[in-house]
Amino acid sequence: NTVELICELYGQHLERNGRTGSLRILRHTCKSALERFGNKSIAEFKVFHVTEWLEAMAKPRVDGKGRTGRWNETYQSMAGRTLICALNWAKQQGLITRHCLEQKNHKL
Repeated sequence: NTVELICELYGQHLERNGRTGSLRILRHTCKSALERFGNKSIAEFKVFHVTEWLEAMAKPRVDGKGRTGRWNETYQSMAGRTLICALNWAKQQGLITRHCLEQKNHKL
């Protein structure tokens, strides 16, 4: 299973259960993550990928509409937690047996 597949299935779960706010956050925060490492299998997926993604999103950048933006620490934390929720859900569903972000001593 890839990170992208897990996020897609988690999004479907959120949609089926009427969790529109959580679904919106998943789609918005994880879009850039999936562009960077969505094709990685869970076995290939490392904490480094998440750290690199969040660091990149903290830097000023221009979006598709020509606006400059960056993610502050709070938004980075929310994005990281959202990704962890998707991975934890996949583990609970038996789709994966473990993932690199399940250790609690990471600072994302």
